[in-house]
Amino acid sequence: MSEKKSIRFYVSDNFSGIDYYSATLNGKWILMEYDPKKNRLEHFFLEEKKNEEQKLVLTVFDGLGNKNEKEFYFIR
Repeated sequence: MSEKKSIRFYVSDNFSGIDYYSATLNGKWILMEYDPKKNRLEHFFLEEKKNEEQKLVLTVFDGLGNKNEKEFYFIR
């Protein structure tokens, strides 16, 4: 991930659709851009941190209030 300028996640819901999403990187809120046509969330990295472990937590709610939360670890 050290050479990547962004990170993407594909999200979808078969029935009620995506209602709300949020993400944190190392415990701090980050902006995720949502493209509903491609079912894609994307974050563009602003800081150039190299060779450090990062923890990203992505939380997504559907239209019925169901929650899915995942943790991702990577080196950047």
